[in-house]
Amino acid sequence: MQTYIVKWQFPSMEASMKATKTFTDYVKEGSSYDSFEGFKVLNKVLNPHGANGWAIVQASDHSKIWQWFQP
Repeated sequence: MQTYIVKWQFPSMEASMKATKTFTDYVKEGSSYDSFEGFKVLNKVLNPHGANGWAIVQASDHSKIWQWFQP
């Protein structure tokens, strides 16, 4: 598996603020989507002031990263 750094950005600060509770819960509890065949989240950083964040992940290929981003 390869290691990737994934960066994401909310389209606006307003959108970021609306998602605050969801992301807080995610940081505290994680998600069942953080580990599946061919994919694993190693670490994640959320930056509420910048409305963005990063994740360090391992994936067997880039399609697994796209799968992780799906709702």
